[in-house]
Amino acid sequence: MDRMGGGHLVVAGVGLCRVDHRQSSPRAGTHHRWYREQFADYPPERRALLPGIW
Repeated sequence: MDRMGGGHLVVAGVGLCRVDHRQSSPRAGTHHRWYREQFADYPPERRALLPGIW
């Protein structure tokens, strides 16, 4: 490890994860809604982003 202890990598990773989530969530909701409208046999228990939650 370098003098900084690798903490800067954790901050960068958390930031990247937050950006990715903010960009993926609206798209997942839109696509999920489209699938439900287009396919009558689309499973109603299927979730858009997090299985069993949302």
